[in-house]
Amino acid sequence: MGGGSYCMVLAGGAGFGGDLAPSSTMSASATGDSAHGVEKVADGGADTFWQSPPADSVAGPVSLSFGFAQDARVGSIVIDWSDGERAGATQKRVRGGELMPHGTKRELSGGRNEPAADFTVQTSEDGGQWSTFAEVTGNTLQQSIVRGSSAVARKLRIMLTAPVNGQGSAYSAKSVQIMSAPLKMAVQDCAEASMHGDARDVCFAVPAPEFDPLSSAPMRGTAALLEGAIRQLGEYTSELSALKPKIEACKKGSFLSALSPPA
Repeated sequence: MGGGSYCMVLAGGAGFGGDLAPSSTMSASATGDSAHGVEKVADGGADTFWQSPPADSVAGPVSLSFGFAQDARVGSIVIDWSDGERAGATQKRVRGGELMPHGTKRELSGGRNEPAADFTVQTSEDGGQWSTFAEVTGNTLQQSIVRGSSAVARKLRIMLTAPVNGQGSAYSAKSVQIMSAPLKMAVQDCAEASMHGDARDVCFAVPAPEFDPLSSAPMRGTAALLEGAIRQLGEYTSELSALKPKIEACKKGSFLSALSPPA
């Protein structure tokens, strides 16, 4: 960069490369009972889990929401629906992301841990609108690893719209991990960058005298001429295209056809 008061900084929030869920503020739109609250998805317990009421007793989707203390770049979501085992489970389709099988699976028998067949992961900046990170349909996996385009967010929610065993079943999840993506480089005013609580302001601008933005001035001056020439060429091409049928018609009756030797 050529001097000034701007710095190269790492944008995207602190905590990158780790799980954002344990330190987040969690809530659920519906919970079956107090023993299976939403905090169970991030307590690290081997035998604890969150569970909803039967899906058909709740109006609309059941959602799990997570709020972050700082902006974070979300890279993937890992949901463990079960702690049992079953081989051979399948998934059908993911729209907006990538769903990957991982680990072992448990028989889908309507037990305590009920996966969601259809669910959507959405992110939001602080006070902003929700945008879809990934949408999953037809899931039967007991562990879902959902990847989408990494997004800087202050909030995340998982909207469960259909359980595997029908609307009379309850959703249940053993754990939810929200994996943050590596930070990316950005440009920010040095005064603002120095106020961050982390080390994102470690890269500062260094004057580069060999960089001369005026060297491109002659090229920018001729850009208008180039645009005019391209536009005029397009007009000529359009006129020729319009005349082509007439040229073909004239060719059949012209004196040139009389001079052509017989085949």
